[in-house]
Amino acid sequence: MGTKYYNNYREFVNVDLALQEIEHLSAAQVNTIVDRAVARYSQDVPQRKALRVTGDGSYRYTLPSDWDSNFSYIELIEYPDREQNITKMRTIDWLIHDSGDGNGEKIHLRDISPSTSDTFTVHYVIQHAVTETSSTISDSDFDAVGYLVASRVCLALAGRALRTRDSRHTTDITNFRTISDEYRSMAKDYYDQYKQIIGLPEKGILPANVVSDIDVTPPWIIGGYLTHGRR
Repeated sequence: MGTKYYNNYREFVNVDLALQEIEHLSAAQVNTIVDRAVARYSQDVPQRKALRVTGDGSYRYTLPSDWDSNFSYIELIEYPDREQNITKMRTIDWLIHDSGDGNGEKIHLRDISPSTSDTFTVHYVIQHAVTETSSTISDSDFDAVGYLVASRVCLALAGRALRTRDSRHTTDITNFRTISDEYRSMAKDYYDQYKQIIGLPEKGILPANVVSDIDVTPPWIIGGYLTHGRR
């Protein structure tokens, strides 16, 4: 668990980055910006969790209590677990399924029904969260998320610069647009800092962690492998 909360992100932007203009935004507005930055960070660096489930002789099991159907996914299921060599269930042997019985989605095991003496471990991901008093983001990534917050603060200030221009001085609209453009340029710079710290590629997002089964047997019967053996 991290030790950096809403106020720490405000201080990082205001003091460390000397972007005192953040004071033009209310605490509630900044908190919302932090929430959105954390949601974006969660796409790149999701929070990984594990839940050990005790069998009950059935093949359907409740999803973790903190499961978010709009974000969470299972990376792998260990069965049997507690083994020295981790044994992963094939992804074709389980699925998340709503049977229509009114109990919502559950983990559906296709071929096994663990007994009460068996356990299996579900490895899954959820979003991170930051509040006034708690955080799931590691302190080692605080600066990264701080830059992402700063980027979004600059975008908010860019929009504010255009919306709050004094209508009595319409000739100043060019100046307001210049200020807005400067904020947008700063937003890009801060976002680039975020990408650099967490190792985000120049284009796109970090490669997704996809669990799959690979069949190393060639799809042809006679030919063998292209690079050796029969060709």
